[in-house]
Amino acid sequence: MLLCRSRHHHFYAVTHHLEAFYAENYLSLLRFAERVLGPENMSLAEDCVQEAIYKVYCRRKEFSGPLAMKAHIFTCVHNEVISVRRKNDSRHRHLAARFASDF
Repeated sequence: MLLCRSRHHHFYAVTHHLEAFYAENYLSLLRFAERVLGPENMSLAEDCVQEAIYKVYCRRKEFSGPLAMKAHIFTCVHNEVISVRRKNDSRHRHLAARFASDF
């Protein structure tokens, strides 16, 4: 039973830290992603931020401190945004070429 309590406590401790980390960084990261993607793509900006926070949080022990981790989050958001834009641009080019060949 002690092992279960230990795992249970660890789960809640990790969850608490993730929630605090998320709350502290989410809005500034979302504004950053929105500036790059535009306000019409707010849902994509939210997806990019959530993905970046998850990736950085999973690797949190690799960073020398909170500032290094926070700087890396912005890099991750930027990379996620670039990836999303690249996918969307490719999709638009494909659709444009497909419609052009129909006419």
